[in-house]
Amino acid sequence: ASFGVFSIASEEFVDTLVEGYAFRLYLHTDRDPPPAPPLPADIQFRTSHAAALFPLGSDYPLYGPSVRLAQRWIASHMFSPHIAPEAVELLVAHTFLHPGTRHPAASAAAGLLRFLRLLSDFQWKDAPLVVGTAGGMLASNHAAVQRLFEMQRKAGSGPAMYIASSLDHTSCWTAERPNNVVLQRLVQYAKRSALHLEELLRGGGPSAGTASGGSLAGSGEDGGSARPAASGRTLFSTPTRHYDILIELRAEAQSQELGTEQPLVSQLPGKRKREDGEVELTGTSGGRWVPKKLLSRGARTARQALLVGFDPLRHLLAELEERFGELAVFFVDTLGGSVIGVVLKPKAFLPAAGVHLPTSHHTMPATMRGAEKKDAAAKLLPNMFTMVREIAIMGEGLVKDVRLNMTQA
Repeated sequence: ASFGVFSIASEEFVDTLVEGYAFRLYLHTDRDPPPAPPLPADIQFRTSHAAALFPLGSDYPLYGPSVRLAQRWIASHMFSPHIAPEAVELLVAHTFLHPGTRHPAASAAAGLLRFLRLLSDFQWKDAPLVVGTAGGMLASNHAAVQRLFEMQRKAGSGPAMYIASSLDHTSCWTAERPNNVVLQRLVQYAKRSALHLEELLRGGGPSAGTASGGSLAGSGEDGGSARPAASGRTLFSTPTRHYDILIELRAEAQSQELGTEQPLVSQLPGKRKREDGEVELTGTSGGRWVPKKLLSRGARTARQALLVGFDPLRHLLAELEERFGELAVFFVDTLGGSVIGVVLKPKAFLPAAGVHLPTSHHTMPATMRGAEKKDAAAKLLPNMFTMVREIAIMGEGLVKDVRLNMTQA
């Protein structure tokens, strides 16, 4: 508090609020006595991952900006639930550590372009992507990764996108996601975006303002000067016609402000009244609605009542995947997207038995002809209309509208 930074301490961590953002700090030392709570395993591994990639920021000043553009591209095309941020960091790191016959990228835009080319051109089915972090990868370790990859491929298992590093030979960041279907979709999006970005860097793109998530004007792929790219907005936007169901989200119920990368956790420097008696906390974040009764207890109490670390969108996604995971795949931009895109799995809608459905009211009889009528009792299809209604009920308070997408191409 003496430094003007508000913190909330607990036995497990310290939450620090700085300029509208919340940072959760885990304090740990090997000298802690045995009664001290152990550091979560995922936090330990994330710490090692961050330490291994930290030198890249010094060796390659454009690594960080390139990662941010790549993360923005992933989120903009609603792949956030399927690609871990650490996997994106490793992919971008590979383009700087292994530039091939070229020099490392000379601009953030060139870094993004190489990231997109790596996604679209790498043969994910046939080989693992090995990133030599923390001083490189020993030849023996590289061979071990290759053997493990081949063994998993022969068994028909293993990650669809296998990314190994000097710290991780098993591709833990992509062990479960993306699956083959999502990876194919990601590759197609990356291929189209790479072609579009090349046109922008050559100055041949349409004129429409600046790029969302970072300016794309600047150096071309070869490091030379390119004419300012007039627009990169379409590079960071995805058409909704490719989704079967659209779930529209309420802006005020999100932990991330829709359409931006601004936070909603406020430092509470000011306040203003609303017509319904609640008070908006104003500041760098744009504000979050907090009940008047809570605010009357003081700014400190209001800050402590902020649900730091609670992300309602991620909770909703987890519930949707648990309930409808066999019927559909869910896509969303977790950096401020306004919709969840739902892609129905074609196999789930074939008139065949064996598809597990949450309850019987999610089914509807399939219309059969000819000889197929004999076993029509076993031919049930998922009922999309019931699914839409249930999604609306599950997302009450967070979901504004759920509708079948009638504009599919």
